[in-house]
Amino acid sequence: MALAWSATGDSGRTSSRRQPCDLSRPVALMLVAVLHFVPDGDDPYALVRHLLDALPAGSWLAASHATHEYLPPAVAEQARAAARGGGPHGLINLRTRDGFSRFFVDLDVVEPGITSVAEWRAENEPQPRPSVVEVSMYGGVARLP
Repeated sequence: MALAWSATGDSGRTSSRRQPCDLSRPVALMLVAVLHFVPDGDDPYALVRHLLDALPAGSWLAASHATHEYLPPAVAEQARAAARGGGPHGLINLRTRDGFSRFFVDLDVVEPGITSVAEWRAENEPQPRPSVVEVSMYGGVARLP
């Protein structure tokens, strides 16, 4: 079985010929570079909560989200304007750190917490690293209690 989600917010178990996803044991829900494509009108927070509610305790949420907060003010305004108007990838919803953090309410966020993906556990990574401005994306990992 695999957990499926549709744009209408319906989730359910669907059969698959691949290795089953055993939802009696903890799993990872990975929403990497996905959530900024879900508009506010679709209530992304309720959608993620709906998915999390289907998972067993001890499961994990790993997510990232585009933001304008690391950009210089003029570039940030251009990014927000482009996001409102859409582009080749459709509408992108840039959210603040506080907005992104709402996806992790009632979860046990692991260190280093909600931060730029450019800085997330990057201490021992090869240099040079992309800057927070170049990446302009938050990331976080949390465990369902």
